[in-house]
Amino acid sequence: MIRYSNLSADNTYTFTAAKEGWVVVTQGEWDTEAHAYIYTYTGDETITQTITSEDADKNITEYTNPGMVFRLPPKEDNVVDKALAEVPEDLNYDLFTDETAKALKDAIAAADPTETDEAKLQKMADDVINALTGLIPKDGAYEVDIVKHNGTPYYLFEGLGDSDKEHGKAILIVENGQMSAAIVLKNQSYGQVAMGTKDAVIEAATAAGKVPDGTIDLNMPEEQQTINGKAYKVTTGTVPVPALFTKIDYAYHSSNTTRYTYNTGWYDHGATYLGNTLKPTDMPPEEPEEPERIELAITNTTSMFKAETAYLEIKDGETTLVMALSGTGYKELVKGTYEQAAAGGDGTADNGNDSWIHGSTNEAGKLEFRIPIAEGESYIPVTAVSNSYYTKYLNGT
Repeated sequence: MIRYSNLSADNTYTFTAAKEGWVVVTQGEWDTEAHAYIYTYTGDETITQTITSEDADKNITEYTNPGMVFRLPPKEDNVVDKALAEVPEDLNYDLFTDETAKALKDAIAAADPTETDEAKLQKMADDVINALTGLIPKDGAYEVDIVKHNGTPYYLFEGLGDSDKEHGKAILIVENGQMSAAIVLKNQSYGQVAMGTKDAVIEAATAAGKVPDGTIDLNMPEEQQTINGKAYKVTTGTVPVPALFTKIDYAYHSSNTTRYTYNTGWYDHGATYLGNTLKPTDMPPEEPEEPERIELAITNTTSMFKAETAYLEIKDGETTLVMALSGTGYKELVKGTYEQAAAGGDGTADNGNDSWIHGSTNEAGKLEFRIPIAEGESYIPVTAVSNSYYTKYLNGT
């Protein structure tokens, strides 16, 4: 769409004639008195075409003169046109803070694509883009669509299968004007994420001799999560979102710590959060606090009751001894001496007591026991209940 205001009296313009054999004789000469551009074409006869300001303001882009059509040359967008085109038509200003929404509206109102001063044009364009990327949603939680730097769907995130042509999704969290995104990865390939490009993060890691400060540890829950009807072993976490409508560099670190070290196994997964897709939603549940883990050295050599791994787990002020046995002969433990265990009676769920410590099979296929540790305890007697003897007990033999 071309308007009269896009044309300048300081320039000349060439129209094209949609009839073979007709050529332009004079280019767009400005007629001050007529306040119009005068074009002359010649063919079998000479035709003069006048383009008036009234015609142009009506967005007339074609002019018919006996037997032929004249067309305006295509207009090239300037930096202001391009900046204004970046503002989505479906942007919901009500979701953003009054201050940042007003800043964008004011920048749009002040943007004049007909300005001829290049410096002023650039300033207006910058003001629009800065106001757009400066939008801050009101405090709350929002569903938000994400695309990669090249505009293609962000397949890493929850909300789409590998063949879906939709945007990736996350939950945008806004607290006191600070934005972050709760993400769900459809795999457990990545264990950490850092802000910046892969190359910048590797450089920082190499210089520091460790993963860069500020690197975020991701969570890998045991339970699967259903996404689009499929069950996935997922990775969850929360990453900073410095701004909407702008490209943010993220580098993800492989969870394969056997193959990769602090300065290898980093991958670029930059993203843009589309602020025009915000949909208010419930605040996501807080990420569970990762317990502190203290590995323990095992000194016993008892063949009948051999601990293979042991560590202390500290969470919410409570300490638990997590111990795995090498064999499967004991599925129940009792915290206490033999005498205390005997006095306590049957402590399994079979007898409605359930005071014993039940073993569960860990990822290594070993029976693992979780023994609560009271504050100040340093010596912990444990009595094991043999599977074979307990089975005989249940059978009355």
